[in-house]
Amino acid sequence: MGQVVRETFATNLATGGQLTADTANATNGPSLALDDNLDTWWEAAPGQTNGTVSLTLPAAITFDVVSLQEAVDHRGQRIESFVIETWDGSAWSAPEHVASDSLTTVGHRRLIRLKSPVTTSQVRIRITGSRLEPTLAEIGLFRQSASALPPVISDRDSNGWVTLHNSAGCRTVYTTDGTAPTTNSAVYQSPIPMLSGGIVQAACWLPNGELGILASKIFAGLLPTGWKVVGVDSQETAGGDNSAANAIDNNSATFWHTRWNDDLKLPHYLTVDMGASHRIAGFTYLPRQDGNPNGTVERYRFETSPDGTNWTTNIVSGRFANIRNNPSLQEVTFDPVSARFFRFTALREINGTGWTSAAEISVLPVVRTVDGQ
Repeated sequence: MGQVVRETFATNLATGGQLTADTANATNGPSLALDDNLDTWWEAAPGQTNGTVSLTLPAAITFDVVSLQEAVDHRGQRIESFVIETWDGSAWSAPEHVASDSLTTVGHRRLIRLKSPVTTSQVRIRITGSRLEPTLAEIGLFRQSASALPPVISDRDSNGWVTLHNSAGCRTVYTTDGTAPTTNSAVYQSPIPMLSGGIVQAACWLPNGELGILASKIFAGLLPTGWKVVGVDSQETAGGDNSAANAIDNNSATFWHTRWNDDLKLPHYLTVDMGASHRIAGFTYLPRQDGNPNGTVERYRFETSPDGTNWTTNIVSGRFANIRNNPSLQEVTFDPVSARFFRFTALREINGTGWTSAAEISVLPVVRTVDGQ
């Protein structure tokens, strides 16, 4: 991480540009906000509580971090709201990934990280609210160092394949056996098959021979191809889609939730037809991943069936330990069985409500070992 920070802020891409402003007092012109000196600053004319500072560069640059610093040591913190805009050749506009309602105070230093790089030769900062005359001691534009950042690990596609991506185009090494990658690990060249679930860990191989920041992503159980919900006692479909199908859609951003205002009594169950018989030795439960704990299951029952009629109870009453404080993927193993159907039953929820929720529920194939590798 230290290397990422050093490389990111090694060069201020605003250097060499010219600053102008629509307002300034006699002794604090706009050029002072680009002299690499926090003891000098631009300040709006007396009585002005807003103003615009514009930066014109000799040539177009590409950046994704904007740095702003007020003259807090000399004038205190004043700015209360501002807007960043770039010139596209015909008009000024705010980058679509910068929410103006989030650009409030600046203080000693405010770093605004864009979700994707912007290329332009003109940038302006519009101060829209300030408790006194606004000041800017320094303005900086930077490009994040991408080489040491963790690769982006995709979700599984409909065929169970996972891709790796790094914006710097560096060589990426990865593992799927639960061990951390090294320079001797496999080099990523094509999509990785993860039909049976597991964990992918990856890192960029840096020019100095070291590895960058590690990326890791767990894929929960079998890919739910051809699966369908054939039984559920409660699902919320009014005012938003929290239907039971969300628990087997291979998308951790969606989730099943029982009815908000009805059926407020446990147990709640979900029955799934996998479309074919599988040899399985456990199941996975992923709580909803939106930060809301409502419906998170603590105690459960799990059953399997070869035909949807004759059922075996694999786990009578299990408990997800510490799921309240660690709402991450849960894996539970049991003796191997052949099954086409499974039923997950929530017996108790962490907050004692009558709700149940789940982002994903899947099964573990026998090829996996007890430790998940």
